[in-house]
Amino acid sequence: MKLSGATDKVRVLNAALSSGPVSVLCDYDLSSSGGFSTLKSSGPCKVLGVSLNDLLSMIDDPYLLKMDREGCEAQVILSPERERLRAFEHIILETHPLNSGVIDEKLLTSLKGLGFECRLHIEKHDPKVGGSIYHCKSLG
Repeated sequence: MKLSGATDKVRVLNAALSSGPVSVLCDYDLSSSGGFSTLKSSGPCKVLGVSLNDLLSMIDDPYLLKMDREGCEAQVILSPERERLRAFEHIILETHPLNSGVIDEKLLTSLKGLGFECRLHIEKHDPKVGGSIYHCKSLG
């Protein structure tokens, strides 16, 4: 952010978006960070888990939400707080149906019901990871 001159435009929060206020165990091992999930984690460090309401109370001007939650994206998109997603103009979403048990179409239908148009950006065919990456834009 510093190199690109975006420090006054981007706020980084050391928190895990969750379905509620929890303490999420994590691991410092960067080689395993690509598969980190709040659904199944253990490790020597803890990160504060925040709800969508909590997250929105921490930021002034929500614009973009990027979710790569290794299966926990369904907790947010299908949660009772999901209406709060309307605060964002863009959502970049990586799905993990093998971890969450929720198919992409169910998540996309929920986002469409909130006024987002989602387009497939990258389709993954890795049987261990599954899922795809979508860019969703608010039509409102």
